[in-house]
Amino acid sequence: MTDKDGQIPTLDLQPGLYRAIATAPYGLWQTEVREFLVAEKPERLALRVRPMPTHGYGDIVTFGTKRKKLKILKTDGQAASGAEIYVRDRDATLHLERWYKTNSQGETAIEIVSEPTVVVIVFGDSVTTREITDKDGELMLRLQ
Repeated sequence: MTDKDGQIPTLDLQPGLYRAIATAPYGLWQTEVREFLVAEKPERLALRVRPMPTHGYGDIVTFGTKRKKLKILKTDGQAASGAEIYVRDRDATLHLERWYKTNSQGETAIEIVSEPTVVVIVFGDSVTTREITDKDGELMLRLQ
């Protein structure tokens, strides 16, 4: 719950991966979802909800299994072996969440759970988030 200025009190969280969700009732505003990693340095997070577009369409949930090869590279271009990959739809619907881990070549096959699918990569003390679609070719993502 926010105060009158939209701020929340500082939280003392244990190290790990967390999710913040900003939303408003009745579907008038888009939901903003962000994963963040609590490590040794403090993390400041800003979420903004925007008015819902009037087009009347939400995320498209796929049926059946659509898999896509994903390769994760570290900032130096080497394979990110053992990176944890979290896949979800844009609104973080629980039944569409999937977890994966890269092999020694930094590769894994992920399931496309919606259009777009959000890929959250946890490696070391960093989190990198990307949106992908079924139309994207073979994916190679470099960590930030």
